[in-house]
Amino acid sequence: KRYKDSEIYHKMAISLREGIKKEKNLPSYKENLANSYKNLANLYKMMKRRRDSELYYKKAEDLRKSLKNQNQSGKIYEIIVRKK
Repeated sequence: KRYKDSEIYHKMAISLREGIKKEKNLPSYKENLANSYKNLANLYKMMKRRRDSELYYKKAEDLRKSLKNQNQSGKIYEIIVRKK
């Protein structure tokens, strides 16, 4: 198994997506970044690197929570604007 190669490519994807996130704060970019974090966490789990795995699972979860909050805020704003 080529875990090390896979780790390198996952980290490259994360680096690219983090750069995009800084430029464009759009939900789709955040969702893709969360997916990359989760993919790396899964790889670390297979490699028996528990701490690293937990770190990236948490990053994915935190990003998804922020997306959920952002989406809910947007929906509340739309409801308020429509009522006016």
